Amino acid sequence: MKTSLEIVIYNLKRLRAEKGWSQTKLGELSGIDPSYISRIEKGKYNVSLEALDKLARAFEVDAYELLQYKKVDELSMREKLEQVESLDPLKKMMVEEMINAFLREKEFSNK
Repeated sequence: MKTSLEIVIYNLKRLRAEKGWSQTKLGELSGIDPSYISRIEKGKYNVSLEALDKLARAFEVDAYELLQYKKVDELSMREKLEQVESLDPLKKMMVEEMINAFLREKEFSNK
């Protein structure tokens, strides 16, 4: 079972990757020093409730969402597609080709 801090770390990294933000960008948007964000993500500091609230506002999510762990199987299709955007270009291309193949097959079966 993951600790609350591990879940927050996972969500911070996941959301930053989805948005393509650096720790510096997140710091600018949240008003939190990027070095503090770095220490949180490395598990060296616990995150305060005030910082959690600022981070959530920067990501435009409710603070409780930073404390929720979702397994990949529990993510919505939209959330999965957002994560695909953060993959390296080759993996992203592979996923796109797989989706294209399924959609082409659907097109042919509807004719």
